[in-house]
Amino acid sequence: MLINSQPGLQLLVGPWTAGFLATVVFTVLVARMPFCNANRIDHFFCDSMLLIKLSYVETQIVELITFMALSIILLGSLGTTAMSYLYNINTILRLPSASSRHKIFSTCSSHFTIAILGYGSCIFMYGQPSSHHISYNKALALLNTVVTPLMSPFIFSLRKQLMKDALKGAVIIFGQHFSI
Repeated sequence: MLINSQPGLQLLVGPWTAGFLATVVFTVLVARMPFCNANRIDHFFCDSMLLIKLSYVETQIVELITFMALSIILLGSLGTTAMSYLYNINTILRLPSASSRHKIFSTCSSHFTIAILGYGSCIFMYGQPSSHHISYNKALALLNTVVTPLMSPFIFSLRKQLMKDALKGAVIIFGQHFSI
């Protein structure tokens, strides 16, 4: 067993509780706001900051509270993930076999790539107090909600030699088909 039940339970319940509380606070804040007739958001989904902008009252305090909550959640989970990676790297470096280290680092690099795509797009999307660039945020939302999950299986399977060979074959066939 790699982790005992107490830290495992804390790692499970902590993020769920934080996410639930953040959602409840945001919902209560937004539910008390009056909204005008413009009930359309120029976005792919009902994003929190865009929903706040539909209100016709002063929203600076709600925007600030939402920004702070999103920052704490995002940076807290990023910090936890970074600490986890540091502990993993420290453990991997202690392995006696170079081939074992190489194999495990190749797996970790796939995880790290997905984490960078996910956290990077979230930091750029929610790392500003007020989102003025709707088309920019739409592109980041598309990256975060479509591209990252779509690329995840490909990134994880690229470490397998069979997948690499198949990808090289597909590129060669694709190149031959379009060069004629």
